[in-house]
Amino acid sequence: MKLPCILALLLAGVRGFGGDFQPRIDLAGITLEQADASEVRTGKEAIPRKSVALSLGEKTPVHWTLAYTGAKDLTNILVHFYVVKVDRPGRPAVRETKPSAILVENAMSLDLHAKDDAKGEIDLVFRAPGIYLLRLEALSGEESMVSATLDLEVRP
Repeated sequence: MKLPCILALLLAGVRGFGGDFQPRIDLAGITLEQADASEVRTGKEAIPRKSVALSLGEKTPVHWTLAYTGAKDLTNILVHFYVVKVDRPGRPAVRETKPSAILVENAMSLDLHAKDDAKGEIDLVFRAPGIYLLRLEALSGEESMVSATLDLEVRP
């Protein structure tokens, strides 16, 4: 029997208004808090982060929230959530990938006012084993303002 847990990735902001964002991802199976945004800051190849093991074919609910805690209104902020198959754990954010590697991707452009948040939920069902990268990010232009990233290991 699985105990429902909450995965909370809370990352410190990196540039611009990044410190005014609090990303949160809720996923059955683990509780995690992380405050390391080195992936965005340095772009290094190996990114140490938590990995969650999931079962092939199992329905996995994911709930995400990107809370904006700033006082200044922001326009045209892209909120981007995606899950892609990758070749190894610790892979940096994926900017371009084969369409066949994308399990899910959604994005919305928002104008955010003080204390606004964006929310979404999706049920993931993995049909192929492997390593997947799950990421929630806020972007302004091509620059990532804040992100929450997790490796998913899908086992048969």
